[in-house]
Amino acid sequence: MYFMVTTLRDEQPLVTVVETAHLPIYAIEFPSVALCPYNHINWIRYEAAKEKFLPHNPSNETQKAFYDLLVAMENMTFTYLSSVGKLLKRQPLPQVVNDISLNHLAQFMAFRCNEIFVWCSFDGTEYDCCKLFVRERTDQGVCLVFNSLISVESRIKKLKDSYYPWRVRKSGAESGLSFILRYNASYVRPNTYTSFRFKLMVKEAQEWSQILYHIFYPNTHADVMITPILTETASEARLIDPEKRNCLFWNEKSSKYGRIDGLPYNKLNCLSHCQHKFIMKHCEYNNKECKVADLACLYRHRDVFNYLKGPLQDHFINDTRRGMNCDCIDNCLSMVYLVAVNTQPIHSFQANTKIPEIYAHVYYNRDTLTKYASRLDYTFLDMVAYFGGVLGLFLGASVFSFVEILYAVIRWSVCFIFTKLKVSLLSQKVRVRTKVDVIRE
Repeated sequence: MYFMVTTLRDEQPLVTVVETAHLPIYAIEFPSVALCPYNHINWIRYEAAKEKFLPHNPSNETQKAFYDLLVAMENMTFTYLSSVGKLLKRQPLPQVVNDISLNHLAQFMAFRCNEIFVWCSFDGTEYDCCKLFVRERTDQGVCLVFNSLISVESRIKKLKDSYYPWRVRKSGAESGLSFILRYNASYVRPNTYTSFRFKLMVKEAQEWSQILYHIFYPNTHADVMITPILTETASEARLIDPEKRNCLFWNEKSSKYGRIDGLPYNKLNCLSHCQHKFIMKHCEYNNKECKVADLACLYRHRDVFNYLKGPLQDHFINDTRRGMNCDCIDNCLSMVYLVAVNTQPIHSFQANTKIPEIYAHVYYNRDTLTKYASRLDYTFLDMVAYFGGVLGLFLGASVFSFVEILYAVIRWSVCFIFTKLKVSLLSQKVRVRTKVDVIRE
């Protein structure tokens, strides 16, 4: 029975229980909200971009190649590279264009908050939109993100404001994040096929990007209702290997599971780090900044970068397609946002202006959330209690039995010591008397 109990403790099974179903929402941070335009290029900065990224007096061929590059970047993402194929079908790009940093070019041509937002409010208070949203690079391009801790600007906010990332007092449309987006035709390339749409990502503050997203269409009113679910693994579970407990603590070091530099461990960040390693593997790319010349390799291996496999998928499914096999486990403090979007057309749209707009409200749908806790099923105290129960069942033993045994052992030890001492003293007396008798003789 002792062997069975210790085996249960060594296996260390985890149990997940509902710690509370009424945790107030102000106990957690409001989610990070990212708005990513489908069109990544603001063409009002086209002339300024030519002066910045091209040499003085560029040739017509260089200008044409640079223009085609911007057209391809309008709706290009890491998982959508069809526009890059059209760009690569033309003549080889000039070297001056190939040496341009894609990140610097995308950041320069991206939309600013004052070019998109009309009005913003958070927790019932109206704000300047540019004080709420900052630009950040994600899987969906350069996005405008609220309540994040990824960019340098947002981390500076954290240093200046101890309450950042912000929280809300209650649920409902008036308490969350509200904003209005407006279309401006002067920022868009004529005859473009990319319409006025936005991708919405709801993520944690320290998540670099999110796989799932929702789409906002023009002349619509969207209610984004969020149901948060919090799961926390107890710190006592650090005794178990991460593979067995299937999660990693934010400050836990592991050479197997990668993380983005400067950010705590997160499963989605681990997947992004894994994707970066596959790019390094297939494109033999060791530079930090990806250049236009690297688009050819990305497009050539797009079937790998567009397909994310599970860690054990090849063991169960005969899938001959190439892909990225990323073994990432959950983070031990995990926040899941269940998002429900209700979209309706704007009935009060002003027909005389004909400027497309998007109204959106992002808020919690209830004042409390459910928190789950994962704990060890058998701790050391449970093992002691279990073993004590076994002894009581089979031997009739109890705490008093152990006290009696201890008392008997101590008493026997004391008696044994005194007996030894008494025998030793008697033997010494005998030896002394013997010596005295010998002297007398």
